Amino acid sequence: MTVYLIPFSYGWATRAQTALDRFSFFVIWIIPVWFVCGMPLSLRFAAGVIAEYSLYEIGYLFNDFFTVKKELNPNHRLPPEKREKIEKYFIQITAARITIVILSIIYLKSQLFTAALAFIGVAFALHNSIRSRWNILTYFLLCFGKYLALPALFVPGMLGEACLVLVLAFVLPRTIEHASKPKYRVSFLKSLEPHPFRAIYALLLALAAAVFAPASLLFFVALWYYVYRVLVLSALLLFGDPRKKPSPQQ
Repeated sequence: MTVYLIPFSYGWATRAQTALDRFSFFVIWIIPVWFVCGMPLSLRFAAGVIAEYSLYEIGYLFNDFFTVKKELNPNHRLPPEKREKIEKYFIQITAARITIVILSIIYLKSQLFTAALAFIGVAFALHNSIRSRWNILTYFLLCFGKYLALPALFVPGMLGEACLVLVLAFVLPRTIEHASKPKYRVSFLKSLEPHPFRAIYALLLALAAAVFAPASLLFFVALWYYVYRVLVLSALLLFGDPRKKPSPQQ
């Protein structure tokens, strides 16, 4: 289980299991945030990414081993034998990530970034303790925090613009998708198809940015998102979705 002491190992094993998921990890988070942050090539950016994702993994661990116990139909993301081994070393795996977050905060010396991480921690605590339609809101807060932290570290002077761009391009459509899950029973979203929705949303956002804010940060981010979504939708139509497979517990 020493592999799960390494940052990204647990998150990728449970939330990014396919090549497409891992490619998307970079395309819809790392690269656009890096672009909005001014495309820094520095150890500080890497440290910020590792710290933020380590915090996310702590939230994932608590969700997968504690929150699911409150659910009638829990979604176990790993086979039983792996779950048992991780549960055995849960404290060590979590402590390793807490240590990484603390060391990164000391190294980065940014009060705003630290505040953003605290915001993510509170959002995760709420998300993991609530099981109702309020989870749509807590999911929005989690996504917002994910796109907030690194701009808070690198472009604090234009944090408002950076957050608006990233919320419109990524946080809002992801929240709409999340709200369409059957467990929330949002009737007007029950027929939403994720992949076509993503492509259409990205197209409308790119067109709106082209009309109202040409050559703006929003335009380039929206265009990036649109091109990627069209390519993904085309690939899925041609080759099918690799993520449609039996869950580990089946």
